[in-house]
Amino acid sequence: VNLTPADYTADVGTLLSNYVLPTVGAGTGAITPAALTATISAPNKVYDGTVTATPTFTIIGGLVGTETVTATGTATFNSKDVLTANLVTADSNVLADGTNGGLASNYSLVTGQTVAASITPYAVSMSGTRAYDSTTAADASIFTLSPLVGAETLTLTGSGITSSANAGSYTVAGGTLTLGTLALGDNTGLASNYTFTGGAQSVTIGSAALAVVTASDASKFYGTDITSALLGSTAFTVTGLQGSDSISTVDLTSTGAAGTANAGTYAIVPVPGSEVFSVGTASNYTISYVNGTLTVNPVQLTAAIIGTPTKVYDGTTAATLAAANYSLTGFITGEGGDVTVTQTAGTYDSKDVLTATSVSATLAPTDFASTTTLLSNYVLPATASGAGTITPAALTATISAPNKVYDGTVTATPTFTIIGGLVGTETVTATGTATFNSKDVLTANLVTADSNVLADGTNGGLASNYSLVTGQTVAASITAAPLTATISAPNKVYDGTVTA
Repeated sequence: VNLTPADYTADVGTLLSNYVLPTVGAGTGAITPAALTATISAPNKVYDGTVTATPTFTIIGGLVGTETVTATGTATFNSKDVLTANLVTADSNVLADGTNGGLASNYSLVTGQTVAASITPYAVSMSGTRAYDSTTAADASIFTLSPLVGAETLTLTGSGITSSANAGSYTVAGGTLTLGTLALGDNTGLASNYTFTGGAQSVTIGSAALAVVTASDASKFYGTDITSALLGSTAFTVTGLQGSDSISTVDLTSTGAAGTANAGTYAIVPVPGSEVFSVGTASNYTISYVNGTLTVNPVQLTAAIIGTPTKVYDGTTAATLAAANYSLTGFITGEGGDVTVTQTAGTYDSKDVLTATSVSATLAPTDFASTTTLLSNYVLPATASGAGTITPAALTATISAPNKVYDGTVTATPTFTIIGGLVGTETVTATGTATFNSKDVLTANLVTADSNVLADGTNGGLASNYSLVTGQTVAASITAAPLTATISAPNKVYDGTVTA
């Protein structure tokens, strides 16, 4: 240090003139940093789960001359939470060289500066997905919250509302989703540190899981055309529709609907995309289709026995039939003319002439023959019946007649002996009348049967089951009838003779 006499002072009693005052002084010395004063500012921040603030330091005093230095540092909020964070306090600072020779080392800055600041809630985004259910409700259970701060979790309750019940995407930003009563709740995080404002909230309503359109089963008979009469568009059931949604019509098709479809089963097919919703929209559903079954039933045929089959009594009920003895009815127009019945065996309702009035036959599918008509389109009759008769069996017989004494008539007394035509061991008896060919002795030589009456016999022999013609003959004669007489004779004159 350079010194001048003026730089010295002395107390009373010391006369500086008695000394040679030094002009230079030297020794150990130190300069301490100049204390600066500063303010801080800190922006509000979005909740991040920490108290960390982002301060800006402004030096407001303590700089020498035109020197400048800069300050940076750290600061913390008085709370990490939105509701209680209102003050930021500087925790540390670092000075840096500035301009005009300002050296950071020449200055110091204490900590503790404060400034009002707040923490704003973290914007929560969430998205929800559900299947169409015909309502506009967006319940909390369908939402997934986007990642929160750190590992924090919240609860969600309430329900939002979409602008339409139909399938589609709905957002708060687009004005098609309102949050309604949806609310965040505390869990490992505090709901007050979060807000829906500024987040993206959306709901996607997808098609209902499944609506099943099932065609109703139907049936018809072969030869009937039901394309429009029966299938129509309302013979179906639907499951899986939501709320009051309803399908009014669905187009239905089947290859079995035409009258030419053979007997059997055919699918009734709902035409995809043809459904008409009376309430609701098809786009809200994934629709599947289940076929119904159209059963084409064979047409029932009826068989009758015609032509009154007739046989001669043979002691059995067996009947012999021909194709011409059968009549089949029930065929559709244009079919059946080529169908014949090959069953030749039938049965009378009685073996006896008087009580046999009908014939029946048992028919099997193999008893029918056809060249062009498809018999599987018909229910073939199992029986046929009709009128039938049994005529009496003709008997043969001989007669015997005794000779008689002339009585002036041709009446004979025949005895009939049946010699043929009886069935098995059956017997019947015959009686009747006969006449001589002349009433006179000289010309009567032959008796002829004129009539006969059969009578029931043994072993089941019924007279009504037999017939016997007349005309049998036998040789016989008429003998002269013996006479008795009286005589009268007049007396005569002797004449020498016995003549009277």
